Amino acid sequence: MERKVNVVEDLDGNKIVVIHDIRFKGKRSIEWADVEEYLKQYVGESHIIESTNDMVYIGADLPDEYTHSNYTYILKGANAKAKANAAQGIPEMLVIANEKEYEEN
Repeated sequence: MERKVNVVEDLDGNKIVVIHDIRFKGKRSIEWADVEEYLKQYVGESHIIESTNDMVYIGADLPDEYTHSNYTYILKGANAKAKANAAQGIPEMLVIANEKEYEEN
């Protein structure tokens, strides 16, 4: 599946992921099953975070966690569309992640 995603720098030198397609559209609600299916393409990939050289593995639980979380259920309108379409830039967001923080489950 072709993706149109770029990483650019703003005027302050901060890296930003730009997603050029609105893949997940809906007049009333997002079809989260479609987003979940889309996310399955990332399962098994590994990405290196530039700032820390940590490797992040995308496991099989990502699609379900991303689309069926309690937070996702309360999203409506533009916020739901933003989260759904942000799924397209997950690999790039992992690579440019910074300010590492560990939190116990």
